[in-house]
Amino acid sequence: MSVFPSQMKPSLQLTNDTWAVSMVVENVPFSLHTMLLIETIQESGRVNFKAHLTSPIMIENNRIKVVGSFWSTAGKVSFKKLPTVISTKPYRPNYETWTISREQVQRMLDQISEEQEQPETLSPFHMLGEKSIFTPSYVDLEIQDSRLREMQEKEPKKFNELLALHQELMAEEEVVADMDESEREQFVPMKYPLLKYLSITMHNHENLEKAASKEKGVMKGVFNISAFFSACTAVPIICLAALPAFTIDGSRMWLREKKVEKNKEILELFTTQVRIKKVVSQNCFNWARNKLSMVGVDIPEKSCEWLTTIPTMYLPKQH
Repeated sequence: MSVFPSQMKPSLQLTNDTWAVSMVVENVPFSLHTMLLIETIQESGRVNFKAHLTSPIMIENNRIKVVGSFWSTAGKVSFKKLPTVISTKPYRPNYETWTISREQVQRMLDQISEEQEQPETLSPFHMLGEKSIFTPSYVDLEIQDSRLREMQEKEPKKFNELLALHQELMAEEEVVADMDESEREQFVPMKYPLLKYLSITMHNHENLEKAASKEKGVMKGVFNISAFFSACTAVPIICLAALPAFTIDGSRMWLREKKVEKNKEILELFTTQVRIKKVVSQNCFNWARNKLSMVGVDIPEKSCEWLTTIPTMYLPKQH
């Protein structure tokens, strides 16, 4: 069996049954474009590929032309064969290489090839990535009930409002399902920030008082002092927040409950008669990470993803 060192990471050995995949970032100023380099060993020897998700641009007469919205529209997959000899110069020193079985890599290559041929199967492209709060998500619906289909056609505004309400209720149910009984009693959805803040303040103060009542000796004194200072801050906050919380968020919550009660039957139809698939936009890094997850390589999330992804933060610097 022939053994070849990886060109991206020579300490790794490649064979007909063991191939290598690298995540790299192009070495261009101000660019964080992420790509996958695939090193395979065929009967003919080394065969290398480069695959990446590109933004919706075209190059015409050596000029870049943006197609649609640069921030959120359909991207496209580029999948090309590379020369036998790979140079690391076009890429930043921050990259990583993994050895993976031939079968797993081949399945990944097959999917990449399919996405290149059928771009409609791709999630929309967005520069900031799938986890960013500024990245829109889309809903793909499969509606089985004729009444809901009729409402979607004739009353689209009402349909979308009830769909959004249904999704909101389902999301809250998922959150509450993991809570114990006391947490459920205190639960206030994030949609009502004033009420939530008021509930958290009151709950924290109550917990300190309960803790103080259970302790003895020195620790009881410590908890009593903590509860006293908590009361000095919590009581004014509660007094100031109570009126706007109940006036603004309380009335909004009451109106929502009335809306749920009025449309109870239709909302139940959304649960049983509609299949909802949430489609989230992605950028080149998300696409590459998702492909690596197919072959068993897990790249953990970073705290910055609520805003955007910075690929070099995930990849070690090679020396």
